Amino acid sequence: MVRKLAEARPRSSSLPRHYAMWMFTAACPSRCTYCDIQSQQGKPGLTAEEVQRIAREILDAGFSEVMFAGGEPLLSPHLPAALAEFRGRLPTAVFSGGLPGLAERAVSVLDEGQVSRIVYSIDSGIPAENDLIRGRKGITRELLALAEAVQRRLPRIGRSVNTVVSRFNVSSLDRLWERIQGLGLNSWSLTLAGDFFEGKPAHALIDVERLTEFYTRTVPALAARAAERNVELIVLPIPYPLLASELPVLSWADLDAATLSSVRNELELFARGEFNKTFVNRVGCPLVGIDVVIGVSGKVHPCSQAPIIQPEYVVGDLRAESLSSILDGERLAAFKANMPHPPCQRCWAPSNIPRDLLRTLLAEQPGT
Repeated sequence: MVRKLAEARPRSSSLPRHYAMWMFTAACPSRCTYCDIQSQQGKPGLTAEEVQRIAREILDAGFSEVMFAGGEPLLSPHLPAALAEFRGRLPTAVFSGGLPGLAERAVSVLDEGQVSRIVYSIDSGIPAENDLIRGRKGITRELLALAEAVQRRLPRIGRSVNTVVSRFNVSSLDRLWERIQGLGLNSWSLTLAGDFFEGKPAHALIDVERLTEFYTRTVPALAARAAERNVELIVLPIPYPLLASELPVLSWADLDAATLSSVRNELELFARGEFNKTFVNRVGCPLVGIDVVIGVSGKVHPCSQAPIIQPEYVVGDLRAESLSSILDGERLAAFKANMPHPPCQRCWAPSNIPRDLLRTLLAEQPGT
């Protein structure tokens, strides 16, 4: 029987708020092979006044960080106004995949807004391959121009890279590390391709054999190289047996036969995009309500994970309601009470759960 989180944990509003993921704009210069940003285009955007009001409501709700994504948030004329509301009051992160000819202006926006960290989206260290994956010729050059401008002008800002790992680039990640290792990074996230917005990119998923190679060879080797530069390697998702055992990443190369067999069983699910099926069926998900996604037009989704950004899982509309009323509202409570939903089985949630909370949840599970 699925154990419902509502029966096992306090309701979400009793836990500290975590991430507010703000899908700030659907405008994007790229057309990534694994992304469904087109499904968000054509939706009415928020006005400057609405952006400022929502920013103040995020502050009042007590979230620990706001992450601006998209699309390409640095293309939005309203980003400076939102950042001004958070400046000096709440950590902010901005995701960017590069934007043609605007690197210096983008750095000025980041500087004026006192952004805490920038997350570069890059999938291959081979420019032609990265351009192909991201669907725009020259976008790799533009992203690296931004990264170099940030490194030169904003040495104080935190810098991360997020790489979506798909069948298109899983064999060339070492080349990517060689290209990004000099950018002064704090962390590098390797995120398996999966459901994003309303899309299901089965064509980008990785087969079991290559997933096994990724987790037991590629990831430990890259973690060792990253550690030499004090860069944290983050893997999204982590197979349940490795998550529950808290084995250090470097030891994933030396798994005993029983653990390796359990991991391969989990990777059978991963090969179908069911990254979270084992975890959510056993544990539920504590991110519901302590994380949210705010969509392009102000629709609120009940956690921060990409698969949930679908019309049927909207729990409120910030054009008509306050964020506080949505967080305490019946639609969010009903979503939580009826876990798990189909998208919940296909997300990266366990790797994003605050570590202390994750340990508490796993400790309650028999056999872990």
